[in-house]
Amino acid sequence: MPDVEPNPKFSASDSVVFLATHPRSAAMAVPAAVVREKPVEPAPPPPPAPSAYVAADAASYRHLETAAYYRALDAARSAPAGERIATMARSVHALADEVWASVRADAEPAGQRSEIACGAGCAACCHQLVTVAPVEAAAIALFVAQRFTPEQRKDVAERISTLDAATRGKTAIERTRLRLPCAFLEGGRCSIYEARPLRCRAVHSRDAGHCGWALVNPDAATQDRAARADSGPFLVAPAKIMDAALTGLARACRSTAIDGESLELTAAVRIALAVPDLEDNLKNGDPVFAAAALPTPAPPEPAS
Repeated sequence: MPDVEPNPKFSASDSVVFLATHPRSAAMAVPAAVVREKPVEPAPPPPPAPSAYVAADAASYRHLETAAYYRALDAARSAPAGERIATMARSVHALADEVWASVRADAEPAGQRSEIACGAGCAACCHQLVTVAPVEAAAIALFVAQRFTPEQRKDVAERISTLDAATRGKTAIERTRLRLPCAFLEGGRCSIYEARPLRCRAVHSRDAGHCGWALVNPDAATQDRAARADSGPFLVAPAKIMDAALTGLARACRSTAIDGESLELTAAVRIALAVPDLEDNLKNGDPVFAAAALPTPAPPEPAS
């Protein structure tokens, strides 16, 4: 966006999240004439720096990334043994949620945009490939262990196993074409909502009808996204917030010798639930999540 100031028709999600205004260069005051016969003309104000708003926006997300990095490290140091890597994810989730909550009103101003359509029971986006950091998979496994009853744990483990068998190795479009719901959906609601990964937290739509259409027509939806110059009904702000938080979390993982590469959610949680002493395995650099690696995208088909 080349403008120094945001277009008032657009919300914070379309321009900048953390800065409400960009300081404008004030015009210089007209100086008094020092020579009456030839008054001194006021100097024109300096032109604004190109893409000043974009630069400020990028700096804000870098600050969030750094905050997430230190929040995760602090959590790893203070949490009890066995919960440290899960707490790294939990702490960054909380930070990202705080930031999004603080700017959400700017993303849906009254009278300018329709309100965010997402809500309980709206689960069209829960039928696709989701990426997760290893520590997020650990956080989900800990959440299940602490919050689910033995019967619930058994049921969700069976759903995860079935879904993993059907989706392992599928690319994003292949996974979406299957139209299989996330193993953690129960009655259209997320049973791990508090522990859901950052990629899930990032998705916010203003049009539930579009999301339903995309679920039924995945190939057409993919083409629609590729043809758009904008984000369509999906908000930019929460996606950028969660991306910055995830980058900071991955940095913290690498700095503590923990793998920070993204994994496929279902396979990663299946492993996290099954591997004893997961924290020790990750700290030792054991490739416990190797089977949950993301599939290599297929090369594009040659043009006919």
